[in-house]
Amino acid sequence: MKFHLDDDQLTIELEGFESLWAFRRSLILPRANITRVAWHSDPTPLDLLLRTGGTSLPGVLLAGNFRGQGMKQFLYVWRPQGLWRRQASNVLIIDLRSFNYARVVISCKKEEATPVLAWAGEPVG
Repeated sequence: MKFHLDDDQLTIELEGFESLWAFRRSLILPRANITRVAWHSDPTPLDLLLRTGGTSLPGVLLAGNFRGQGMKQFLYVWRPQGLWRRQASNVLIIDLRSFNYARVVISCKKEEATPVLAWAGEPVG
């Protein structure tokens, strides 16, 4: 997975099997629609109810479109914990408004998330 940062958009490019599991090759997120970007190293609740396109392998992978918390979300999360009360660690969470998805949750290393946080003007610490 690669993050491409432009002045007016963030592109998340899924590679190889990532695109197969998520049923997408890339996500293009306009900067004007991004309301918040945050990195979570601690377990963070995902609160998902329904998979609407993608892959769900309990304890291994959540990838694709999901509904939960009254919103449509895109996830690419490795090693989610729990079956009903799912949580994930080391994820980049991007909240959006007036867009196809209300939230995008991506598993990645902090080093990969740091440029995205800086681009969005969020604290990196």
